[in-house]
Amino acid sequence: MWTINPIYKRVRLDSHDDPNTKEHRDELIFQTTLLPIETLEVFFKYDTYEGDKKNAPYTLHPTHHLFRGEVRTRIPSLRLSLTPMVEYAEDHYKPDSTELITRKAFVDIGFDLTKKLHLSYKPEFVYLTDIDPDANPSHVHAKAMYFHHKATYELFKNIDVTMGSDYARGIQMNAFNSWSLFGEVTLFKPGIVRSTLGYSYTGYYNIGDGISSVYWKFFLFM
Repeated sequence: MWTINPIYKRVRLDSHDDPNTKEHRDELIFQTTLLPIETLEVFFKYDTYEGDKKNAPYTLHPTHHLFRGEVRTRIPSLRLSLTPMVEYAEDHYKPDSTELITRKAFVDIGFDLTKKLHLSYKPEFVYLTDIDPDANPSHVHAKAMYFHHKATYELFKNIDVTMGSDYARGIQMNAFNSWSLFGEVTLFKPGIVRSTLGYSYTGYYNIGDGISSVYWKFFLFM
């Protein structure tokens, strides 16, 4: 089976407190999935946009290109799933000559402990390159490792409870090393609605700071 999903998004970000701060952009997303056999799925995504970003007295015209590929494999006899992913993105900011290049790779390892309890572990590597021809040095690199842990339990039909923790560690640049805890409740009816209410806390232990947030996500026709 082969599916193709083109998506168009018009994004408007405006500040009520500062009318000189805003971002508008037109975004195109192309997603395709190939399912050659029941236990193997190949996924590809291309995301691009051009926009206008104003933060007085500066006005930028960002352009974005992202490529992402995944191979999703299930091994029912072992109650195991494996999903390796690679991602490459470029962000350009005109009229400046600055550019941000992002490279990511992870392996998502899932295990069905019971019919209702699913565990997952995902190590992720992120490599950023900030390019500014007018700066010295002109190329600044940053690398980090992320370790994501998650447990999801089906509390009722179409209602899941998720708890997890994340740990992030920079390579050579360690000021923003962090740990996170989060919890979520999700209502999901395929093709109709997905709604998630959650709480998370992230602590930056090297600088003695942290941030907590309550969030709600709501999607229709997913």
